[in-house]
Amino acid sequence: MRKIKIDKFTRPNFQSSRLKDKVYKVQLGNGEVELFTSEKSVKSFLAETNRKLTEITFELNEIYIDVFREYRQCYFHVESKKIPVLVAGIEKAFYMALTRSNYDNGNYFIFTHLKYIADSLLLICRIIIKLNQEKKYFPTVQIMRILIKRINYILPEIQNYNN
Repeated sequence: MRKIKIDKFTRPNFQSSRLKDKVYKVQLGNGEVELFTSEKSVKSFLAETNRKLTEITFELNEIYIDVFREYRQCYFHVESKKIPVLVAGIEKAFYMALTRSNYDNGNYFIFTHLKYIADSLLLICRIIIKLNQEKKYFPTVQIMRILIKRINYILPEIQNYNN
């Protein structure tokens, strides 16, 4: 099974005279810096973070499946050159998120990739809504609005993780 695996943290420097250097640090890509007094609590935090980010990734994938299905259903009666580019970007971002989360800068880039996926899905939904409103095909518009609500529910989880 594919999953997110961030594991980078900074070990304390007990030789330092500064108190803030004597703790374990985990820096996340959403700007958060978490401080811990023991390595066990750091690893526990990272395990929980990995579970939550994997869950968010799976949820984004489910939304992506729904958005892509709706896009393909209206493919022959709406025309957009942006959507195929966005779809390719989403595919790449999923690949990067799942295969490179354990790299040295994985703690940072996982949030960038997930936010890019969510933002691209929102843009695709808005494009499909606009094109279908012009064609007066409102069932697809309703479906896309529901998908936008799902994406908007996930975005704060990515941006404000652990706040």
